[in-house]
Amino acid sequence: MRIPRFDYTPADRLRFILRGGAPHRGSYGADLDTRPLEDQLAEIAHEVALRSEAAEHSRHAEQQAQETAQQNRENALHLAHAAHAYRVQRLGEQTYALHVAKRLAEFVTAVRDHTASLPLGQEKTEIE
Repeated sequence: MRIPRFDYTPADRLRFILRGGAPHRGSYGADLDTRPLEDQLAEIAHEVALRSEAAEHSRHAEQQAQETAQQNRENALHLAHAAHAYRVQRLGEQTYALHVAKRLAEFVTAVRDHTASLPLGQEKTEIE
């Protein structure tokens, strides 16, 4: 024989079942012969308020964690942009230094070639 999930005839009994959240005192209240449901309503309302506060606190903590994570991502992105800008600046400086070194090497080579083509002796000293 299987026990039915619901009573099909009224039993004059009422039950509150609280689901979700973190239970603090109890998860249900029932209309019993020894303790009527009216006497338990204050406890049930207090339990609902406690669960609501806990859920609000949890939601606030999660929101703070998300904001912190977003701030960390923005800081990391800012650092990455700064590092990239520094690399670009250094590369520009190195490119300019290479260009200057090439021109200087060309100048030294031209002076050396010109000096090698000069006649020897007194004339060379005068021309120099």
